[in-house]
Amino acid sequence: MQWDVSSNWMTTKHECNWYGVECNMFGTVVNLDLGYIKVDGLVPREIGLLSGLKDLDLHGNELQGVIPHRLLVGLKNLEYFRIQMNGMFGAIHKEITNMKNLKELYLYGNYISGTIPTEISKLKKLERIDIYANQLGGTIPKELANLPKLRYLDLHDNNFVGTMPKEICEKKLDMLVADCHGPNPEVKCDCCHICCQGLPEMICVDQKTGLLVDYVI
Repeated sequence: MQWDVSSNWMTTKHECNWYGVECNMFGTVVNLDLGYIKVDGLVPREIGLLSGLKDLDLHGNELQGVIPHRLLVGLKNLEYFRIQMNGMFGAIHKEITNMKNLKELYLYGNYISGTIPTEISKLKKLERIDIYANQLGGTIPKELANLPKLRYLDLHDNNFVGTMPKEICEKKLDMLVADCHGPNPEVKCDCCHICCQGLPEMICVDQKTGLLVDYVI
């Protein structure tokens, strides 16, 4: 993993003084903020050894490859996972359920494929799932309704099909977005706040006001 900004990294200075690294009073790394620094390459699996990490921000870079298995099983205290706007691919593996303290998941703007694993419903602290602009497909699992704290769910610009499960509609989320706009929507959804459609005319419409909504990746 290489990047333009690397202040103090791999020097004799304590890692708590490295760029983007925040530690608690005991010297344990709790936040790693390396967003928008033009870092490229693969995500090091060794990040999964930072067992005290609460916030991992790698968004807006040029990272590629799959999300390392060690991250999914090692970061049990992680609350915020931000790896959006990169070149990540592969699937969302069920091992993500090891992140039992996860509150917000940002995966949008990548090339992640496969389906949403139903096991994600075990993340009982999850409040926000932002996975738009990927290559996910299949039907939207009703098990997402089993997330007691879920308030925000953005699924648009993927390859989902079918109908938004009534169990999710009944949760009355603060925001629900899917590909439900146009004469032949990919997803039928009567409870979505914003409905989008893909090519050739990519637009999103606020279902309450009828106004267009801009999404910038």
